[in-house]
Amino acid sequence: YNKSYDVNQAFALDSFTLTLKDSYLTDVDYSGNEIAKDKYFLAIKLSIHNKNSEPIALDSSNFKIF
Repeated sequence: YNKSYDVNQAFALDSFTLTLKDSYLTDVDYSGNEIAKDKYFLAIKLSIHNKNSEPIALDSSNFKIF
């Protein structure tokens, strides 16, 4: 099951609500140099809201985009 999300569309993940704020697909760095041959990189900006009343640590090392 693959789901696509548009900018400013919220989705739930456990005790969090995430909203995709912006995305950028590139093959160059800030100086305009190619990062890696035949590879593109996706940068995303997320808003993350904790729906729980208690603070929760977010384990960002487990985030994956498929």
